[in-house]
Amino acid sequence: IALIDDEAEYRALLEKTVRSYLSSRKIDASVESFADAESFMKGWEPLKYTIIFMDIYMPGMSGIEAAIRIREQDDSSILIFCTTSMDHMPDAFACHAFDYVVKPAIQDRVDKVMDDAMHVLPQLQRYFTFEWESQKIRMLNADLVSITTNGHYLSLEDRLGHAYSIRMTMTELL
Repeated sequence: IALIDDEAEYRALLEKTVRSYLSSRKIDASVESFADAESFMKGWEPLKYTIIFMDIYMPGMSGIEAAIRIREQDDSSILIFCTTSMDHMPDAFACHAFDYVVKPAIQDRVDKVMDDAMHVLPQLQRYFTFEWESQKIRMLNADLVSITTNGHYLSLEDRLGHAYSIRMTMTELL
């Protein structure tokens, strides 16, 4: 779970409410906080975060701009905007936002959003990782469309049509 908000007070409150939710339901999940969209995007990669809470109004890159960049490569992360104004709700939902929370994020509201998110998430998403062009790629098993093998090399294709050629045997992949 990623939390992105430039205001430390709201970020801390959101982290406290999310961690309380996880603890109360005995859910083991990591929670990472970021002070701006740029720092989040530096370490972001597709499928790294299952749920992303994001402020809209931030210096530099806005939450909407970050969401557009995320959606270019990842359509499965649950985006929840958490902001002070309802003015950008149409823009948020144009990015396929899951929900829109008005600050301050109170426990009951976060609990409701998280419960809703948990209902749409698969119970267990199996994935595998591999190195490709100096990048670590994490692919859900369900996103793998085809595998072609040639000696110690595999060609993988995902559901979005991305192709990866990696040095790995089928036995290693399995």
